[in-house]
Amino acid sequence: MPEQPGSSPPGGLVEGMTGGPLGEAGPGRSGARAGPPTVPRTPLPRTSLRALGDLGGLGPALVFIVLFSFLPLSALVVEAWSSQGGATGLVSVLFDPGIVGQLVRQGLVNSLVQGLLSAALAFGWGLPVGVLLGRLRFRGRGFLLAFLLVPFLLPALVVVLGVQELFNPGGPGTSAGFLSAVWAPAGSLGTGLPAILTVNVFYNTSMVALFTVAGTTQSSPSLEDAVATLGGSPWRGFRDVWGRPALLGASAGALLTFLFSFLSFAPPLVLGGERTYTVEDWIYAFFHLRPGVPLGLSLGLSLWTMLLLLLPSLLYLLLARRVQLFSPSSGASSSGRRTIFWGSLRPFRPSWDLPFVAFTAALVGFVGLLLGAVIVGSCLTFPMGGSPWGHLGLEDWQFLFSDRATQALGGTSTVEAIGNTLFFASASTLLLLLVGLTAGFSRLRHPRAGMWTDLLSFVPLLSSPVILALALWSFYGDTLYTPTLLWVLILGAQAGLALPFVLQTVSTAFRANSPAGREAAQLLGASRWRAFLDVDVPATRGALLASSLFSFALSLGEFTATNFLYTPPYTTLVVEMYFLTGGRLLGAVGAAAAQALGGLLVLVSLASFLVILEVGRRAGNR
Repeated sequence: MPEQPGSSPPGGLVEGMTGGPLGEAGPGRSGARAGPPTVPRTPLPRTSLRALGDLGGLGPALVFIVLFSFLPLSALVVEAWSSQGGATGLVSVLFDPGIVGQLVRQGLVNSLVQGLLSAALAFGWGLPVGVLLGRLRFRGRGFLLAFLLVPFLLPALVVVLGVQELFNPGGPGTSAGFLSAVWAPAGSLGTGLPAILTVNVFYNTSMVALFTVAGTTQSSPSLEDAVATLGGSPWRGFRDVWGRPALLGASAGALLTFLFSFLSFAPPLVLGGERTYTVEDWIYAFFHLRPGVPLGLSLGLSLWTMLLLLLPSLLYLLLARRVQLFSPSSGASSSGRRTIFWGSLRPFRPSWDLPFVAFTAALVGFVGLLLGAVIVGSCLTFPMGGSPWGHLGLEDWQFLFSDRATQALGGTSTVEAIGNTLFFASASTLLLLLVGLTAGFSRLRHPRAGMWTDLLSFVPLLSSPVILALALWSFYGDTLYTPTLLWVLILGAQAGLALPFVLQTVSTAFRANSPAGREAAQLLGASRWRAFLDVDVPATRGALLASSLFSFALSLGEFTATNFLYTPPYTTLVVEMYFLTGGRLLGAVGAAAAQALGGLLVLVSLASFLVILEVGRRAGNR
């Protein structure tokens, strides 16, 4: 990935650690050997071995990516090709005149429509929010930047539940949504395509805004000051200095929104039904819900999905290399205080900024309203035929821990689901922390190799959770898909989906460190690993802790891949919430209990956000 302004160039770091004086024996290693050497001493073997040792830190990341991403997905491609009889069979997957072919084509159309509309809406809303937060100096700016992370910490089903709570007439456990009870037209946003778009825009507008902020940091403050000094208008400054990188960042966020919305799973599954299913939903449905459909159809549709998304995925990665979302602090605002992002921060000007403030206030208000609806709804009981506002009560919480709920969940109690959730989230976080630390060590010395590792880590994320889960099931079905080893597949899927965020955050943090402390430690006799652990790791403890908490929150709410792979002994809270929301056995009672679970998950996500915010604050004050 390209270096951010203000960070040390990777070439200088590598040269300072693998060549010159630091490549020779340090203090304590200069003693003579006993006996004459039997092999001529040349620097090449030692340098090569040392370089190989430095590259070894990429081993855990590469092994993980190969075992839980590259090999399963490659095997899926081969199996899809062979099961369909080559190109002719794959074409028939899309153009079969039968009912299955019609469902596949409708799924592709739904994915395309939902992806394009969601990307356009998120771009139109996130761009002005990102411009405001990237360009304006005001009290609380850092908090708002951090607050934009909240949607990424929420499970998809919680957002779906929040949309139902706010808009859906006759939503789970209620006779009317909170807003639709006050204003009836708001009920149109509670079901079908409008509800799905509402969920997608809620998730991804913040992503577009953050990419826009990151884009504005790449503009030159001195060049903008020169334009103003020469009498250039604000429009000239936008056109010639900061407008292009801002639009580039927003475009990267919009492309990611398209990819995520094209592969949307939970919103169409719960809010729209089969008429709004995306290809992701149909792959799942053909595999789990329609036993008569051949497995080859799911494999073939998965291959088509990866082929169709190859170009937008590569375009996104190209833009993401130019606009890094997780950039380190560098520089200061004009007030002298350190800021999260550097740039030409300026005071508030009402004539220019009020429209941008309105977009930002609307986004923050919508996030707060949805979170509040889920929390309030989890504490209310809605009797049949009663008030749409319900009354305070703990009946729904009590039902979660009853024998009836345990029986309906296949013998897995809510307490066991909590244990499973915490186990997968904790194990995934520890695994990714190890992978991130070892990869960060090698990334400092071999930036090109580390860059390719970072790019490969995006493969499971861009291939979709359902396709990744299907590939894992197909590749490891005979060995790991057993009652005792299934947890390995679930752990691999959850860690694989969070891996790119961890590697990007950790790699950026390590590259921002000055090499001076590391070089001093090595001159005093410390090995490369010892210098890394004693100097670089403490200097980036804030980023390490924040990325660990982010990984924990993502695993805590991961639903799509886990729901595809799990069996009842491995039920997690989010899977339990989906089962209760469906009301297949428990009806309105189960749907009301799902509200209680939603409130619990929101509180956990908000707690994670507050911890991440505090860690970032302390790291910025070091």
